[in-house]
Amino acid sequence: MQQKMEVSDNGHFNDLIRLIQEESSDREFHWVAESIIQPEFPQIIETLEIVSNLLLFNSPVLPDKSQLSERGPPVKLPVSTPKLEALKGIIVRDGSNISQLSIQLQHRQFNKVIHKLVLMTPIVLKQVLESKAAIDSAIEMIKQSSTLSSCHDHISLIQLFTNLLHKLSIAKNCLQLPTDPSLVFPQNVTEASHFDPPLPPNVAIDVYINQAEVCVDLKYLQQIVEKPWLEIDESGLSYVDKLREEIKLKNPTETQVKIDNKLQSINHGNGLFSNVMSILSQKHEPMDYITKCITYNHSVVMINSKIEVSSLDPIILSAFTKLDSVEYLISRFLENLQDIFK
Repeated sequence: MQQKMEVSDNGHFNDLIRLIQEESSDREFHWVAESIIQPEFPQIIETLEIVSNLLLFNSPVLPDKSQLSERGPPVKLPVSTPKLEALKGIIVRDGSNISQLSIQLQHRQFNKVIHKLVLMTPIVLKQVLESKAAIDSAIEMIKQSSTLSSCHDHISLIQLFTNLLHKLSIAKNCLQLPTDPSLVFPQNVTEASHFDPPLPPNVAIDVYINQAEVCVDLKYLQQIVEKPWLEIDESGLSYVDKLREEIKLKNPTETQVKIDNKLQSINHGNGLFSNVMSILSQKHEPMDYITKCITYNHSVVMINSKIEVSSLDPIILSAFTKLDSVEYLISRFLENLQDIFK
């Protein structure tokens, strides 16, 4: 009987200790939230608004005629290849648009079809728009939850910071690299009519942001005209796309056997003369078609040459740096709040 009472007393004592610890953690949580975190909200919002304005208006201040504030000047950047000067020119970014692009080419292959390119229709930088959208969403989250830290809702406050970090990560990633495959070759197809002279069909150009730099990527393409490699079905998949899925490149010897068997099955029944002519018409080895062919703009192509140039955009770099500092601050807030209840 006495033993049972001792166990009961110990359990009651442990519950009491746990309750005291929880109340202490709760007080510490709200002290940190109200005294340290909440006073930082206005500064965080202001910094994010500056970043949002920088990206779209080239200025830290929102354009407002009544306040005599205007858009900042467009960012004019030089672009050129080192040493050989295969490409040189200028590119102008105005907010989310590439408003000007003028380049001269001195390259043996590209000069077969083009020597100069001048942009006539602005190119939209979707990365800038997506980054700004994520930033604006983060600002709205903070504004809607500005009094949350004074509430007795630990989970909601921690979830707020988790969501903020997610949005800031999206915003930063957009300024670091084109994460969406549709923004770059081969999924991106820049309209030929956007340029003067019009872009030749065997030249592809991508303009995007990478590591806070504005990048221009030119590719000189060879269109594949040999069967069966040129074939594309109604869904947009090429013969090469489907063959790659079937083969799954692993063992080179095994792969070559599979390719040879596949080609034999295609040519089977066409007759000896047709088979010989088909083989003779191939300009590349089967493995070259498998590893180098790309489906681009409803054609099957190989990349013969490419030129990549970039120029650091000081405004995008400034925006990225500010995002990085806000992300660090919020991550520290989150860590401190989570540590209280460990």
